[in-house]
Amino acid sequence: MYHTWNRETFEYNTSFTPKPGRIPANATDKVLPNYNSVTQNLVWDQENETWLVKSKKEFTEHLISIGFKNKSVTEKVNENGEIITMSRLELIESGIISIDSVRNSKLSEISNKAKLKIEGGFESNAKGQWYIYDSTLEDQFNIKTLADSGVDSPLRCIKKSTMVKDFYPHSTTQLNQIVNEFAGYKTGILQQSHNHKVNVLALTNPIEIENYEVTY
Repeated sequence: MYHTWNRETFEYNTSFTPKPGRIPANATDKVLPNYNSVTQNLVWDQENETWLVKSKKEFTEHLISIGFKNKSVTEKVNENGEIITMSRLELIESGIISIDSVRNSKLSEISNKAKLKIEGGFESNAKGQWYIYDSTLEDQFNIKTLADSGVDSPLRCIKKSTMVKDFYPHSTTQLNQIVNEFAGYKTGILQQSHNHKVNVLALTNPIEIENYEVTY
């Protein structure tokens, strides 16, 4: 039985037994004599045209270098010669993930968290008690439209003391107060978002950027 390294599938082909002295037509690399995979790890030395016995760790590193497994640069060999997946911090420290990529990812995180905070609802006591209002873009538009209409209107929200969501009556004055309070709430979050981005852009260490905490 012989083993042949297949460059297309990144595996050894052992499904044929070639005749002595002949290289099979479907072989895509040097023919490798049968060996005990537990004690021997053979690598073809092109320059000297001979097989070299490698340790398990060296052999595993060789397989990764020529594309074995999934050809992923996110893999490394541990002290036992096992292929393991590198952590994100290891990828950043090694430069596989660039500082620009880390920074862009953090800037996106800042924007996404700000959006979730803005559209995740807000509280107002415009009615003399605390109510929780939905604040998606559609909700923001609807509240502003009701306030601009100049007509008292029911508005669906949650009464915080009971946590019951229902349509509660709101006067025009109350609606306008809610609109103004939300505008200030939104502006505050956008200002925090801006400050976070300024801080991240000022950092030059990719690990510091990765570990930068974004809170609102």
